[in-house]
Amino acid sequence: MRSKSLFSLFAALVIFSFAQLASAETCTAGSEMDAATKSSIESAARQMFAQMQQGDVFGLKQNSIPALASNFGSIEQTIISNKPRYAAVSMTVRNDYALDAPGTAPIPRAEFLCGVWGQPDFTTFVIPNLPPGKYAVVVSDLAGQSPSTLSLILQQQGAGWKLAGYYPQPAPVGGKDGNALLQQARTYKSQGQAHNAWFYYLMAWERIAPLQFMYNKTLEATRQEISAAQPADLPTAEKPAEFSADGKTYKITTLAPFADKEDVDLVLKYQTADISNTMQVDKDNRALVNAFLARYPEYKSAFNAIVARAVAPNGQDFGTLISLKDESGTARK
Repeated sequence: MRSKSLFSLFAALVIFSFAQLASAETCTAGSEMDAATKSSIESAARQMFAQMQQGDVFGLKQNSIPALASNFGSIEQTIISNKPRYAAVSMTVRNDYALDAPGTAPIPRAEFLCGVWGQPDFTTFVIPNLPPGKYAVVVSDLAGQSPSTLSLILQQQGAGWKLAGYYPQPAPVGGKDGNALLQQARTYKSQGQAHNAWFYYLMAWERIAPLQFMYNKTLEATRQEISAAQPADLPTAEKPAEFSADGKTYKITTLAPFADKEDVDLVLKYQTADISNTMQVDKDNRALVNAFLARYPEYKSAFNAIVARAVAPNGQDFGTLISLKDESGTARK
């Protein structure tokens, strides 16, 4: 699950109002670019996508900036796993932007204002610790059986462009794209199911926002809606939630949705001293989930299963998957 840093609209407006005074960074939107620059950027992005379709991770690594190529493992795995999905889709550039970050040292907070202030397509990028250089952001729609968005960051190296960032959107969940998941979240919210609403908001956001550091009027409105829906009682690793079940007290550190094509599971992690006795840990996992569902039955309507994972101090864990549906696919009583 990607990072969920939700910024307020007020903060974004402050950025918009003062960035031009405080920053020398510039942005040229696609509609303002000269034809040669636009063509070179889009041609480079299409070539990179063709390499992704072919699963040519070696060629793509060779076509990346050194900083990215030296840490290419996670990108390589994602490209390989997405190859079947990408092979059956076509790429259409939705928006592209040319960013100029001048200077000789990394910019602590690079801010780029793109387009005409006040217009619906006015867009801002806020990128921390950005090395100086000329960059391009290419946001593309991937049309096919599982439509999604792919965003690429390119950096100019000599006369050409190299890959500097790779941001694929997750596939739809059970045929639902970001907008459908957003509507589902709103439905859960209207029904008073705050936790279900929150988790579906998160899945929707991953499939709506092309980039976490991209801001425009539409994205800000969605950010605000999601931020306002966050429950106050969700556990974190820093502040676990204590929960009693079967005579034991469990410290829950994580509750997070996990989408796998057609199904959405809820991952529940808790702290434990030892996982060597897996039979006992499995029993504990099931007891915790049963007690958890007794208190929060709403989860049965939103998730296919709960995966309880007991996590030892060394980080090793043991998980148990408990289905929340009967053979007909309906929620268990």
